[in-house]
Amino acid sequence: MFSSRVSKLRSRSAGRALLVVALLLAVGTAGISQESTGWWGSYYMPGNTAFSAAVGVGFNNGIALDLSPGAEVIVTKIRPGDMFAIDIGVGAKGLLSFYRSTSPQLHGYLAFGGGPFVSAHFGFRGLDFSFSEYLERLDVFSAIGLNYIGYGLTGEWTGLEPSGGIKFATFGGFNYFLTDSIAVSLTGAYWSDWSSTTVGVTLKLGPKESLAERADFGVLDDVTLTAASLSGDMAYLQFSALYWAILGFGGYVADDESFAEGDGIRWWMSFPDGNDSNEIEYTRALLRINSDGSKWWRAEFESDGELSEFEYLVDKSGGLATLRYEDPETDEVVSYEPSDPDAWWGGYHGSVKDREDLDALSEGTERVRVPAGTFSAEKVVAGEAPYQYTWWYTDEVPGLLVKLEAYEDNTLIVEGELRDVLGGVTTPWDEPW
Repeated sequence: MFSSRVSKLRSRSAGRALLVVALLLAVGTAGISQESTGWWGSYYMPGNTAFSAAVGVGFNNGIALDLSPGAEVIVTKIRPGDMFAIDIGVGAKGLLSFYRSTSPQLHGYLAFGGGPFVSAHFGFRGLDFSFSEYLERLDVFSAIGLNYIGYGLTGEWTGLEPSGGIKFATFGGFNYFLTDSIAVSLTGAYWSDWSSTTVGVTLKLGPKESLAERADFGVLDDVTLTAASLSGDMAYLQFSALYWAILGFGGYVADDESFAEGDGIRWWMSFPDGNDSNEIEYTRALLRINSDGSKWWRAEFESDGELSEFEYLVDKSGGLATLRYEDPETDEVVSYEPSDPDAWWGGYHGSVKDREDLDALSEGTERVRVPAGTFSAEKVVAGEAPYQYTWWYTDEVPGLLVKLEAYEDNTLIVEGELRDVLGGVTTPWDEPW
Protein backbone atom coordinates (compact mmCIF):
# COMPACT_ATOMS: atom_id res chain seq x y z
CA MET A 1 0.00 0.00 0.00
CA PHE A 2 1.01 3.62 -0.51
CA SER A 3 2.92 5.23 2.34
CA SER A 4 3.68 8.94 1.97
CA ARG A 5 6.39 10.79 3.90
CA VAL A 6 4.42 14.02 4.20
CA SER A 7 3.49 16.38 7.02
CA LYS A 8 0.05 17.64 6.12
CA LEU A 9 -3.46 16.27 5.79
CA ARG A 10 -6.58 17.98 4.55
CA SER A 11 -10.20 17.31 5.41
CA ARG A 12 -13.53 18.46 4.05
CA SER A 13 -17.02 18.50 5.51
CA ALA A 14 -20.46 18.65 3.94
CA GLY A 15 -22.72 21.41 5.17
CA ARG A 16 -26.20 20.54 3.96
CA ALA A 17 -26.85 17.91 6.63
CA LEU A 18 -25.74 20.05 9.61
CA LEU A 19 -29.31 20.72 10.70
CA VAL A 20 -30.07 17.01 10.93
CA VAL A 21 -26.79 16.14 12.64
CA ALA A 22 -27.09 18.90 15.24
CA LEU A 23 -30.66 17.98 16.11
CA LEU A 24 -29.93 14.26 16.27
CA LEU A 25 -26.93 14.79 18.54
CA ALA A 26 -29.08 16.91 20.82
CA VAL A 27 -31.68 14.15 20.97
CA GLY A 28 -29.07 11.50 21.63
CA THR A 29 -27.38 13.32 24.47
CA ALA A 30 -30.71 14.24 26.02
CA GLY A 31 -31.33 10.59 26.75
CA ILE A 32 -35.01 10.53 25.85
CA SER A 33 -34.90 7.26 23.92
CA GLN A 34 -37.90 5.11 24.74
CA GLU A 35 -36.70 2.06 22.79
CA SER A 36 -34.04 -0.26 24.16
CA THR A 37 -32.86 -1.08 20.67
CA GLY A 38 -32.75 0.81 17.40
CA TRP A 39 -33.33 -0.38 13.85
CA TRP A 40 -30.07 1.04 12.44
CA GLY A 41 -26.93 -0.06 14.22
CA SER A 42 -23.49 -1.63 14.09
CA TYR A 43 -21.41 -4.70 14.87
CA TYR A 44 -20.43 -3.30 18.28
CA MET A 45 -21.75 -3.26 21.83
CA PRO A 46 -20.24 -1.62 24.93
CA GLY A 47 -17.68 -3.99 26.38
CA ASN A 48 -16.57 -5.40 23.02
CA THR A 49 -12.79 -5.69 22.67
CA ALA A 50 -11.02 -5.58 19.31
CA PHE A 51 -7.44 -6.46 18.40
CA SER A 52 -5.92 -5.37 15.10
CA ALA A 53 -2.76 -5.75 13.06
CA ALA A 54 -2.00 -3.81 9.88
CA VAL A 55 0.82 -3.47 7.35
CA GLY A 56 1.58 -0.93 4.64
CA VAL A 57 4.24 -0.87 1.93
CA GLY A 58 5.00 2.36 0.07
CA PHE A 59 7.25 3.69 -2.65
CA ASN A 60 7.68 7.47 -2.49
CA ASN A 61 11.26 8.70 -2.96
CA GLY A 62 12.20 5.49 -1.24
CA ILE A 63 10.85 2.30 0.25
CA ALA A 64 8.70 2.22 3.38
CA LEU A 65 7.25 -0.57 5.49
CA ASP A 66 4.78 0.25 8.27
CA LEU A 67 3.56 -2.21 10.91
CA SER A 68 0.79 -1.17 13.31
CA PRO A 69 -0.79 -3.33 16.04
CA GLY A 70 -3.68 -2.08 18.15
CA ALA A 71 -6.30 -2.87 20.78
CA GLU A 72 -9.60 -1.14 21.54
CA VAL A 73 -12.55 -1.38 23.95
CA ILE A 74 -16.02 0.00 23.10
CA VAL A 75 -17.11 1.98 26.15
CA THR A 76 -20.50 3.40 25.15
CA LYS A 77 -23.08 3.61 22.38
CA ILE A 78 -24.88 6.84 21.45
CA ARG A 79 -28.17 6.50 19.57
CA PRO A 80 -29.28 9.94 18.30
CA GLY A 81 -33.05 10.05 17.96
CA ASP A 82 -33.25 6.23 18.11
CA MET A 83 -32.06 6.29 14.49
CA PHE A 84 -28.43 5.29 13.92
CA ALA A 85 -25.71 4.30 16.40
CA ILE A 86 -22.32 5.87 17.14
CA ASP A 87 -19.95 3.64 19.12
CA ILE A 88 -17.28 5.34 21.24
CA GLY A 89 -14.10 3.43 22.06
CA VAL A 90 -10.74 3.86 23.77
CA GLY A 91 -7.58 1.96 23.02
CA ALA A 92 -3.92 2.02 22.13
CA LYS A 93 -2.10 1.79 18.81
CA GLY A 94 1.54 0.93 18.18
CA LEU A 95 3.89 1.74 15.30
CA LEU A 96 7.01 0.28 13.76
CA SER A 97 8.11 1.92 10.50
CA PHE A 98 11.15 1.29 8.30
CA TYR A 99 12.10 3.89 5.68
CA ARG A 100 15.01 4.02 3.20
CA SER A 101 15.29 6.80 0.62
CA THR A 102 16.51 6.37 -2.94
CA SER A 103 18.46 9.64 -2.84
CA PRO A 104 22.28 9.61 -3.20
CA GLN A 105 22.65 9.93 0.58
CA LEU A 106 20.61 6.74 1.13
CA HIS A 107 19.32 8.12 4.38
CA GLY A 108 16.52 6.44 6.31
CA TYR A 109 15.15 5.69 9.73
CA LEU A 110 13.48 3.22 12.01
CA ALA A 111 10.47 4.83 13.73
CA PHE A 112 8.80 3.24 16.73
CA GLY A 113 6.22 4.23 19.31
CA GLY A 114 2.53 4.31 20.11
CA GLY A 115 -0.03 5.64 22.53
CA PRO A 116 -3.70 5.92 23.54
CA PHE A 117 -6.59 7.08 21.36
CA VAL A 118 -10.32 7.81 21.44
CA SER A 119 -12.41 6.53 18.54
CA ALA A 120 -15.89 6.74 17.01
CA HIS A 121 -17.49 4.05 14.84
CA PHE A 122 -20.48 4.34 12.50
CA GLY A 123 -22.26 1.25 11.14
CA PHE A 124 -24.91 0.47 8.53
CA ARG A 125 -26.66 -2.63 9.88
CA GLY A 126 -30.46 -2.57 9.62
CA LEU A 127 -30.87 -0.71 6.33
CA ASP A 128 -32.79 -2.41 3.55
CA PHE A 129 -32.26 -1.42 -0.08
CA SER A 130 -30.40 -2.73 -3.10
CA PHE A 131 -26.91 -3.95 -2.13
CA SER A 132 -27.52 -3.13 1.55
CA GLU A 133 -26.47 -6.66 2.49
CA TYR A 134 -22.93 -5.61 1.51
CA LEU A 135 -23.06 -2.12 3.00
CA GLU A 136 -24.33 -3.36 6.38
CA ARG A 137 -21.00 -5.15 7.00
CA LEU A 138 -19.14 -1.84 6.74
CA ASP A 139 -17.81 0.02 9.79
CA VAL A 140 -16.53 3.57 9.27
CA PHE A 141 -14.23 4.81 12.03
CA SER A 142 -12.18 7.82 13.03
CA ALA A 143 -9.80 8.35 15.96
CA ILE A 144 -7.41 10.81 17.55
CA GLY A 145 -4.63 10.07 20.00
CA LEU A 146 -1.44 11.21 21.65
CA ASN A 147 1.61 9.14 20.71
CA TYR A 148 5.29 8.97 21.51
CA ILE A 149 7.41 8.53 18.36
CA GLY A 150 11.12 7.74 18.49
CA TYR A 151 13.57 7.62 15.57
CA GLY A 152 16.75 5.75 14.81
CA LEU A 153 18.34 7.62 11.88
CA THR A 154 20.66 6.11 9.27
CA GLY A 155 22.66 7.66 6.44
CA GLU A 156 23.33 11.34 5.79
CA TRP A 157 20.49 13.78 6.46
CA THR A 158 20.53 17.43 5.36
CA GLY A 159 18.61 19.10 8.16
CA LEU A 160 15.22 17.59 7.28
CA GLU A 161 15.46 14.63 9.61
CA PRO A 162 12.39 13.98 11.79
CA SER A 163 12.60 14.43 15.55
CA GLY A 164 11.07 12.22 18.18
CA GLY A 165 8.73 13.14 20.99
CA ILE A 166 5.09 13.17 22.03
CA LYS A 167 2.86 14.03 19.07
CA PHE A 168 -0.76 13.95 17.99
CA ALA A 169 -1.87 11.17 15.67
CA THR A 170 -5.12 10.80 13.76
CA PHE A 171 -6.39 7.88 11.78
CA GLY A 172 -9.58 6.64 10.18
CA GLY A 173 -10.89 4.24 7.60
CA PHE A 174 -13.07 1.19 7.16
CA ASN A 175 -13.57 -2.22 8.69
CA TYR A 176 -15.46 -4.76 6.59
CA PHE A 177 -16.79 -7.65 8.68
CA LEU A 178 -16.42 -11.04 7.02
CA THR A 179 -18.04 -12.64 10.10
CA ASP A 180 -19.44 -11.22 13.34
CA SER A 181 -15.91 -11.29 14.79
CA ILE A 182 -13.41 -10.94 11.93
CA ALA A 183 -12.99 -7.89 9.70
CA VAL A 184 -10.50 -6.69 7.12
CA SER A 185 -9.48 -3.05 7.35
CA LEU A 186 -8.20 -0.13 5.30
CA THR A 187 -6.72 2.65 7.45
CA GLY A 188 -5.22 6.03 6.73
CA ALA A 189 -3.03 7.42 9.53
CA TYR A 190 -1.22 10.68 10.15
CA TRP A 191 1.70 10.41 12.58
CA SER A 192 2.59 14.16 12.69
CA ASP A 193 5.70 13.65 10.50
CA TRP A 194 4.20 11.49 7.76
CA SER A 195 1.01 9.75 6.66
CA SER A 196 0.49 6.14 5.72
CA THR A 197 -2.16 3.79 4.41
CA THR A 198 -2.33 0.22 5.66
CA VAL A 199 -4.42 -2.91 5.24
CA GLY A 200 -5.04 -5.22 8.16
CA VAL A 201 -7.18 -7.67 10.08
CA THR A 202 -9.36 -7.00 13.15
CA LEU A 203 -10.56 -9.60 15.66
CA LYS A 204 -13.56 -8.46 17.72
CA LEU A 205 -14.56 -10.24 20.92
CA GLY A 206 -18.15 -9.94 22.14
CA PRO A 207 -21.67 -9.95 20.67
CA LYS A 208 -22.88 -7.58 17.99
CA GLU A 209 -25.76 -5.20 18.59
CA SER A 210 -29.34 -6.53 18.56
CA LEU A 211 -31.60 -4.46 16.32
CA ALA A 212 -35.32 -3.71 16.27
CA GLU A 213 -37.50 -4.29 13.23
CA ARG A 214 -35.52 -3.72 10.05
CA ALA A 215 -36.20 -0.45 8.22
CA ASP A 216 -36.88 -0.47 4.49
CA PHE A 217 -35.87 2.67 2.59
CA GLY A 218 -37.67 1.40 -0.48
CA VAL A 219 -35.05 1.80 -3.21
CA LEU A 220 -36.23 -0.03 -6.31
CA ASP A 221 -34.68 -3.48 -6.23
CA ASP A 222 -35.07 -4.20 -9.94
CA VAL A 223 -33.27 -1.19 -11.38
CA THR A 224 -29.83 0.35 -11.14
CA LEU A 225 -29.28 2.54 -8.09
CA THR A 226 -29.39 6.11 -9.43
CA ALA A 227 -28.60 9.53 -8.04
CA ALA A 228 -32.32 10.28 -7.92
CA SER A 229 -33.10 7.25 -5.78
CA LEU A 230 -30.23 8.05 -3.45
CA SER A 231 -31.59 11.58 -3.10
CA GLY A 232 -34.98 10.12 -2.23
CA ASP A 233 -33.46 7.88 0.43
CA MET A 234 -31.62 10.80 2.03
CA ALA A 235 -34.73 13.00 2.01
CA TYR A 236 -36.72 10.14 3.57
CA LEU A 237 -34.08 9.63 6.24
CA GLN A 238 -33.80 13.37 6.97
CA PHE A 239 -37.54 13.81 7.29
CA SER A 240 -38.01 10.72 9.47
CA ALA A 241 -35.16 11.76 11.78
CA LEU A 242 -36.49 15.28 12.25
CA TYR A 243 -40.13 14.23 12.61
CA TRP A 244 -39.53 11.53 15.22
CA ALA A 245 -36.98 13.61 17.13
CA ILE A 246 -39.43 16.51 17.47
CA LEU A 247 -42.28 14.17 18.33
CA GLY A 248 -40.09 12.36 20.88
CA PHE A 249 -39.37 15.50 22.87
CA GLY A 250 -43.09 16.22 22.77
CA GLY A 251 -43.78 12.89 24.47
CA TYR A 252 -44.76 11.19 21.19
CA VAL A 253 -48.08 13.06 21.22
CA ALA A 254 -49.25 13.53 17.64
CA ASP A 255 -53.09 13.53 17.89
CA ASP A 256 -53.61 13.86 14.15
CA GLU A 257 -57.40 13.61 14.64
CA SER A 258 -57.51 17.09 16.21
CA PHE A 259 -56.50 18.69 12.87
CA ALA A 260 -59.07 19.77 10.28
CA GLU A 261 -58.11 20.54 6.69
CA GLY A 262 -56.01 23.72 6.66
CA ASP A 263 -55.19 23.56 10.38
CA GLY A 264 -51.56 23.97 11.38
CA ILE A 265 -49.25 24.65 14.32
CA ARG A 266 -45.90 26.42 14.53
CA TRP A 267 -43.57 25.33 17.33
CA TRP A 268 -40.28 26.68 18.69
CA MET A 269 -37.77 24.46 20.49
CA SER A 270 -34.44 25.29 22.13
CA PHE A 271 -31.61 23.00 23.23
CA PRO A 272 -29.43 24.89 25.76
CA ASP A 273 -25.68 24.23 25.52
CA GLY A 274 -23.80 26.15 28.19
CA ASN A 275 -24.04 29.84 27.35
CA ASP A 276 -25.36 29.02 23.88
CA SER A 277 -28.37 27.15 22.52
CA ASN A 278 -29.52 25.43 19.35
CA GLU A 279 -32.97 26.46 18.17
CA ILE A 280 -35.39 24.99 15.67
CA GLU A 281 -38.81 26.10 14.45
CA TYR A 282 -41.19 23.36 13.40
CA THR A 283 -44.44 23.76 11.44
CA ARG A 284 -46.98 20.99 10.76
CA ALA A 285 -50.27 21.38 8.90
CA LEU A 286 -52.98 19.12 7.47
CA LEU A 287 -53.48 19.95 3.79
CA ARG A 288 -56.13 17.46 2.69
CA ILE A 289 -58.19 14.45 3.80
CA ASN A 290 -58.78 12.05 0.89
CA SER A 291 -61.92 10.00 0.41
CA ASP A 292 -60.06 6.78 1.35
CA GLY A 293 -59.05 8.24 4.73
CA SER A 294 -55.44 9.02 3.79
CA LYS A 295 -54.11 12.49 4.63
CA TRP A 296 -51.70 14.94 3.03
CA TRP A 297 -49.54 16.83 5.54
CA ARG A 298 -46.94 19.57 5.28
CA ALA A 299 -43.92 19.90 7.60
CA GLU A 300 -41.24 22.59 7.77
CA PHE A 301 -38.08 22.60 9.89
CA GLU A 302 -35.97 25.77 10.16
CA SER A 303 -32.70 26.25 12.05
CA ASP A 304 -29.93 28.83 11.58
CA GLY A 305 -31.66 30.15 8.49
CA GLU A 306 -31.79 26.76 6.76
CA LEU A 307 -35.29 25.59 5.83
CA SER A 308 -36.24 21.99 5.07
CA GLU A 309 -39.72 21.51 3.55
CA PHE A 310 -41.67 18.29 3.11
CA GLU A 311 -45.16 17.13 2.22
CA TYR A 312 -46.17 13.58 3.01
CA LEU A 313 -49.13 11.29 2.46
CA VAL A 314 -50.09 9.13 5.45
CA ASP A 315 -52.34 6.18 4.63
CA LYS A 316 -55.33 5.13 6.74
CA SER A 317 -53.20 2.73 8.82
CA GLY A 318 -50.60 5.42 9.60
CA GLY A 319 -47.91 4.44 7.09
CA LEU A 320 -45.98 7.00 5.05
CA ALA A 321 -47.02 6.31 1.45
CA THR A 322 -45.46 9.28 -0.36
CA LEU A 323 -42.90 11.96 0.51
CA ARG A 324 -42.55 15.18 -1.51
CA TYR A 325 -39.51 17.46 -1.29
CA GLU A 326 -37.41 19.83 -3.38
CA ASP A 327 -34.57 18.07 -5.18
CA PRO A 328 -31.37 19.91 -4.10
CA GLU A 329 -29.86 19.51 -7.57
CA THR A 330 -32.78 20.81 -9.64
CA ASP A 331 -34.94 22.70 -7.08
CA GLU A 332 -37.91 20.82 -8.54
CA VAL A 333 -40.52 19.19 -6.32
CA VAL A 334 -40.21 15.41 -6.61
CA SER A 335 -41.98 12.46 -5.00
CA TYR A 336 -40.57 9.42 -3.26
CA GLU A 337 -42.58 6.28 -2.46
CA PRO A 338 -41.12 3.84 0.10
CA SER A 339 -41.73 0.19 -0.76
CA ASP A 340 -42.90 -0.39 2.84
CA PRO A 341 -44.98 2.53 4.18
CA ASP A 342 -44.91 1.13 7.73
CA ALA A 343 -41.08 1.23 7.89
CA TRP A 344 -41.42 4.95 8.64
CA TRP A 345 -42.46 4.07 12.19
CA GLY A 346 -39.09 2.43 12.86
CA GLY A 347 -40.36 0.75 16.05
CA TYR A 348 -42.14 3.84 17.46
CA HIS A 349 -45.70 2.42 17.38
CA GLY A 350 -45.61 1.58 21.08
CA SER A 351 -44.29 5.02 22.04
CA VAL A 352 -47.00 7.22 20.50
CA LYS A 353 -49.50 8.50 23.09
CA ASP A 354 -53.16 9.35 22.62
CA ARG A 355 -55.57 11.41 24.74
CA GLU A 356 -56.37 8.49 27.08
CA ASP A 357 -52.65 7.97 27.80
CA LEU A 358 -52.26 11.64 28.67
CA ASP A 359 -55.34 11.68 30.92
CA ALA A 360 -53.90 8.78 32.91
CA LEU A 361 -50.67 10.73 33.52
CA SER A 362 -52.26 14.13 34.24
CA GLU A 363 -51.31 15.93 37.47
CA GLY A 364 -54.01 18.56 37.17
CA THR A 365 -54.78 21.74 35.28
CA GLU A 366 -52.60 24.86 35.07
CA ARG A 367 -52.91 28.23 33.36
CA VAL A 368 -50.18 28.36 30.69
CA ARG A 369 -49.14 31.43 28.71
CA VAL A 370 -47.25 30.91 25.40
CA PRO A 371 -46.93 33.11 22.28
CA ALA A 372 -49.95 31.36 20.73
CA GLY A 373 -52.16 32.41 23.66
CA THR A 374 -53.15 31.59 27.23
CA PHE A 375 -54.64 28.16 27.85
CA SER A 376 -56.05 26.01 30.63
CA ALA A 377 -53.79 22.98 30.14
CA GLU A 378 -53.35 19.56 31.70
CA LYS A 379 -49.87 19.02 33.17
CA VAL A 380 -48.12 15.68 32.58
CA VAL A 381 -44.82 14.75 34.27
CA ALA A 382 -42.89 11.63 33.25
CA GLY A 383 -39.39 10.18 33.07
CA GLU A 384 -36.85 8.27 35.11
CA ALA A 385 -33.82 9.67 36.96
CA PRO A 386 -31.83 11.61 35.96
CA TYR A 387 -34.35 12.74 33.30
CA GLN A 388 -37.68 14.48 33.86
CA TYR A 389 -40.11 15.65 31.16
CA THR A 390 -43.10 17.94 31.60
CA TRP A 391 -45.79 18.56 28.97
CA TRP A 392 -48.85 20.81 28.97
CA TYR A 393 -51.71 19.91 26.64
CA THR A 394 -55.21 21.16 25.87
CA ASP A 395 -58.09 20.43 23.48
CA GLU A 396 -58.07 24.09 22.45
CA VAL A 397 -55.31 23.62 19.83
CA PRO A 398 -54.55 21.09 17.08
CA GLY A 399 -52.01 18.54 18.28
CA LEU A 400 -52.95 19.20 21.94
CA LEU A 401 -49.43 20.19 23.12
CA VAL A 402 -48.73 23.84 24.03
CA LYS A 403 -45.53 23.68 26.10
CA LEU A 404 -42.76 21.26 27.09
CA GLU A 405 -39.65 21.12 29.28
CA ALA A 406 -37.01 18.43 29.81
CA TYR A 407 -34.34 18.27 32.52
CA GLU A 408 -31.27 16.15 33.19
CA ASP A 409 -30.10 16.26 36.81
CA ASN A 410 -32.21 19.42 37.28
CA THR A 411 -30.48 21.10 34.32
CA LEU A 412 -32.71 22.26 31.47
CA ILE A 413 -31.82 20.37 28.27
CA VAL A 414 -34.77 21.30 26.04
CA GLU A 415 -37.74 23.63 26.13
CA GLY A 416 -40.48 24.30 23.61
CA GLU A 417 -43.66 26.28 23.16
CA LEU A 418 -46.47 26.74 20.69
CA ARG A 419 -45.82 29.96 18.77
CA ASP A 420 -48.87 30.09 16.50
CA VAL A 421 -52.04 28.25 15.49
CA LEU A 422 -52.54 28.42 11.74
CA GLY A 423 -55.64 28.25 9.55
CA GLY A 424 -56.26 27.98 5.83
CA VAL A 425 -52.87 26.39 5.14
CA THR A 426 -52.38 25.24 1.54
CA THR A 427 -49.47 23.82 -0.37
CA PRO A 428 -47.12 26.34 -2.04
CA TRP A 429 -46.30 23.63 -4.59
CA ASP A 430 -48.48 22.06 -7.27
CA GLU A 431 -51.23 19.99 -5.67
CA PRO A 432 -50.45 16.25 -5.76
CA TRP A 433 -54.11 15.18 -5.46
